[in-house]
Amino acid sequence: MSIIDMRFRPATRETLQGILTNPLYQAFSAATNFAARPARTLDEEVAMLRDLDVVHAVVTGRDIASSVNTASTNPGMLESIQKYPDFFTGFYGIDPLLRMDALRAFRRAVKEYGVKGASIDPAMSGVAVNSALYYPFYAACCEENIPVAITTGCSCGMPHVVLEHHAPWLIDRVASDFPELTIIVSHGAYPWIMEMVGVATRHQNVYLDFSACTMLFNVEQYVHAANRQLMNKVLFASAHPFDHIADTLKLYDSLPFTQEARECVMYKNAAKILGL
Repeated sequence: MSIIDMRFRPATRETLQGILTNPLYQAFSAATNFAARPARTLDEEVAMLRDLDVVHAVVTGRDIASSVNTASTNPGMLESIQKYPDFFTGFYGIDPLLRMDALRAFRRAVKEYGVKGASIDPAMSGVAVNSALYYPFYAACCEENIPVAITTGCSCGMPHVVLEHHAPWLIDRVASDFPELTIIVSHGAYPWIMEMVGVATRHQNVYLDFSACTMLFNVEQYVHAANRQLMNKVLFASAHPFDHIADTLKLYDSLPFTQEARECVMYKNAAKILGL
């Protein structure tokens, strides 16, 4: 079966160092011995993906530099899509605290570099997902007919990170204000599983993945929804290199998706969003 990964970062030396030096990931890095993970070249990562039947992947940028002392990952994302434009789609990381400078940079990335989405981190940025600071970016995505990926999830061991900044009821407000905006909720808004399922059920423009939840939590509620009312809304995402994609794919093989739902989750839903 052909697979599209909707949240992937190549495990290059730059990517791994970015994670290891990010103050918010210190607890994660220590608990998982992340420093021991081997770096690979971009070419090696693409070859690995193809061996796993992955035919396309979204590389998400992250820019939280105004809130956290860590570098933007947008340069690595841009390198990936420039070297493999037919294999990778790039989502540009947004720092909302840079306001118009960030908006101009985002528009330039779309026009000049072929970026096809935005990526925001409300909890790590300390800016709630329904803040007015994000609204110009949402409007720009609507104008360009491209999606926004919202990083959510459990944020294990992250000091001073407030989960409520990306709570499903705030995403519900954004989806209501921008019905033309395609919203991808990364990591399933855990721990508010049923609330997020409800928001995705309510809005035609809201999708979700449950990456980074699969190794720690019971994901049966996500799978149940994918087999029923959210068959056309749930996306496969690996969150590689935090969880290695090969391990994530093995886990997905064991999850009780119906055959129809599995085809939608692993390929069809993402292909529709990305226009593939």
